Amino acid sequence: NKFWKRVYELIIEKDKDTALLDVPSVALANLCVAFIMENQSKTASAIMERVKKEEERQMKFGEHESTYHSCIINLVIGTLYCAKENFEVGIDRIIESLKPIEKNLCSDTWFYTKRCFLALAAKLSKLMCVINDNTLRDILNILKNLIMKKNHFSHFETSFFTPSRFLHQSSNNIRKPDHAFHRLFHLA
Repeated sequence: NKFWKRVYELIIEKDKDTALLDVPSVALANLCVAFIMENQSKTASAIMERVKKEEERQMKFGEHESTYHSCIINLVIGTLYCAKENFEVGIDRIIESLKPIEKNLCSDTWFYTKRCFLALAAKLSKLMCVINDNTLRDILNILKNLIMKKNHFSHFETSFFTPSRFLHQSSNNIRKPDHAFHRLFHLA
């Protein structure tokens, strides 16, 4: 929708000196999605790179306020690609959104990550799509990493954008996608 894209552009262009971290992360994510949908991926990448640099600058100067802008933007874009059944790009974006896991994984991010992983597993099990070995390896590695660190995630924090009914997930939910992929590829 060009109207909403223009609204989001105005938010960013209002003051070039304004930090993008002051703009709501969902607005930035929606703007990036609008650019991607209009085949302007370079513009979306430029916004994502600017956000990432601002987050790095914030961490460098020791500002303690955590931001999840890059995480949310990558998660939304990854979900978009998975919904369009471009799983390799979508899963890559989703895995990127979780880095570093200790900071970015919470019940909200896991909810959307798990949905994309399970959607892929469902398509693969029905032989409706194929993925390359590197994507499968990345998925299994992130799931193994999550299982190894499950004590760190035993009580997910409530966070930025999920209704309260989804906040009571436990670290055992990590095993469901992992088990699905292992069974699917006879790795269990």
